[in-house]
Parts: sequence; C-alpha cells; structure tokens
Amino acid sequence: GCDRGHPSENFYKPKNKRVALFLKDNFLQVREESAQGQGLHLDALAQLAGCSIEHAEFGRIIQNNYSQIFGAGLLSQNADNSENITKRTITKHNKNITNQNKT
Repeated sequence: GCDRGHPSENFYKPKNKRVALFLKDNFLQVREESAQGQGLHLDALAQLAGCSIEHAEFGRIIQNNYSQIFGAGLLSQNADNSENITKRTITKHNKNITNQNKT
C-alpha cells in the first residue's frame, strides 16, 4: 500500500477503480478536507488506497501538496479526472515517504 515504499504493480489496478469512484462521488468533500489536512473523507480515501501510515500524516501530505493535486486544470468531476487525482495523490505521497526515509 502507501506504507514506507512504492506500491506494487497491481496496487493501482483494482483499488484505483474503487478510489476513482470514491473521488467521483465525494470530490468536493475530499477537496475541502484536503485543504484542511484532515477529515472523514480523507481518512476513507487513505483506507481505500491501502495506506498504512497514520491518517493525520496522510492528511498533512495531501494538504502540503494541495495545489499539485487539485490544480486549476483538475477541478472537474469526471471519472478520468478522479483516476488522475488518485495517481497524483499516491505519487506525491510515495515521493514524500521516500524523501523522509532518506533523512
């Protein structure tokens, strides 16, 4: 999952569809909670994505990378966009974890 390394090749396949559907149905709440760095929808997103880090840490990572994840070109609510946000979210999370492990 999103723990202290990179996810396996199979990580994005089945979970990605569930995460994308969740984001499509809850996009506005996830975006708002991402700006705040906490919330029930962010907790659910972390769990659906298989992240094993603390939800508070996940929230901080998403909040710190809000503009990269929810940039101006990403604010529509279609399924393809949800998958792109899912991938960007997970990629940012994994880069942050990798950087933290280097220090």
